Amino acid sequence: MFYRTSQIIFFLILAFSSQLFAQTTDDFVADGREAFGNGNFEEAVRSFEFAYALDPHPIILTNLARCYEEQGDLLTALRYYRQVLSMNELSIMTVVQSRIDNVETRLQNMGYDPDVRADEYIPRGTFFVRSTPEGADVYLNEVYLGQTPFESDWINEGEYRLGMQLDGYHTVRDEIMIIGLESSRFSYRLRDQQSLDSYVPPDPGTLTIVGSTGEEVLLDGEPWNETPIDQILLSPGQYEVEILRENTDELEEVLNYSATIMITSGDETVITLPQTDTNSDISEFSPYFITGGSVFAATGGILALIAFNAANKYQNQPNSLDRADRRQSARQNAFIADALITVGAAAIIAGIFFHEKPEEEEENELLELLTFGPGPRLLGISLHGRF
Repeated sequence: MFYRTSQIIFFLILAFSSQLFAQTTDDFVADGREAFGNGNFEEAVRSFEFAYALDPHPIILTNLARCYEEQGDLLTALRYYRQVLSMNELSIMTVVQSRIDNVETRLQNMGYDPDVRADEYIPRGTFFVRSTPEGADVYLNEVYLGQTPFESDWINEGEYRLGMQLDGYHTVRDEIMIIGLESSRFSYRLRDQQSLDSYVPPDPGTLTIVGSTGEEVLLDGEPWNETPIDQILLSPGQYEVEILRENTDELEEVLNYSATIMITSGDETVITLPQTDTNSDISEFSPYFITGGSVFAATGGILALIAFNAANKYQNQPNSLDRADRRQSARQNAFIADALITVGAAAIIAGIFFHEKPEEEEENELLELLTFGPGPRLLGISLHGRF
């Protein structure tokens, strides 16, 4: 069954091919004219292409070009018409040239350049540009075209640099796209440009920073000045202010203050820094004050004992030859003991108050204690005055 079916298909193809090759050029031309007359241009194109393959005659190629022209494929039609013209068939040259002129006119109206080869045509478009205010000079790729409002001729599709200039206004520079077979429209509002003669800069404002001394001030991230700052002039605008203070423990600067401020024309902007809590820093030294004070007081106590011993010998031995020396030695030791005990007591008191009191309270109470408090004389340990 399969074998017989294959045979039938083979003989049908052979019969069709034989009939095809049996057709002459005249047969294909006749078929093409008939299809053209019936408005069946695709069939006419196939017939004339077969005919031209058998006999590449200028008239057959002309008919083929007419088919493409009627189909609206003007680029292919123009290419075939120009090919016919190059074949120098005198009998049809006038007709073909007329068809070329007609096709080129139609293409030009569609935005194509007739001066290039048909297979190299680039779509063309136009553009319209207006400005507010009007009267600006229009440039395309730095070439002067006219003034706004402006409508261009046909130009090739692609990207262009558009420029507009008008006295007293900022220059316009833009990248525009021209689209083939379309009219692109652009509109611009020109920005007023003040002249240097009429421009008056705004009055500066001032910045004042109080509350610290010797701290580094950064303005917009750059080193600028040190505190305190008293009414330094700055141009109006927004600024980032950072203030750094020294960290004595880590021997580096740490951020003490950070803010965004606005300087306004003719006004003073004041930054009052928060008081830094140094009580914790001072309290760290309290053990040293107490320890040092204890050492001084203990040393003073030892010297006091030596002074008492010398004083007892001085009093118990009134007839001793070195009685005067003993008295002088007791006075000296008593004087040194007074000094050491005084310093030691002051250091111990300071250490205790630095550890337990706020800084301001420490200073006031410590001053009161050292002035009116249990000094050496009130404690009854002023030895120097006894000898």
